[in-house]
Amino acid sequence: TEIYTLSLHDALPISKEKTQHAEALYYLSRLFAQDGKPDKSADAQARLQQAYPHSPWTAKLSVSTK
Repeated sequence: TEIYTLSLHDALPISKEKTQHAEALYYLSRLFAQDGKPDKSADAQARLQQAYPHSPWTAKLSVSTK
């Protein structure tokens, strides 16, 4: 059973807190990657990097992709 049946556009407004939103995008990118959906993973990563360039969650992207 997929736990993330919403599209990224549907999921983005779930959290109004910037930290929680950045965290959600980070974990979405990881989930999509693990589920063999590299395009969706890359989209979530790009949105995270664009919206929150100085977030610790954005910094974790470079650590988790190495």
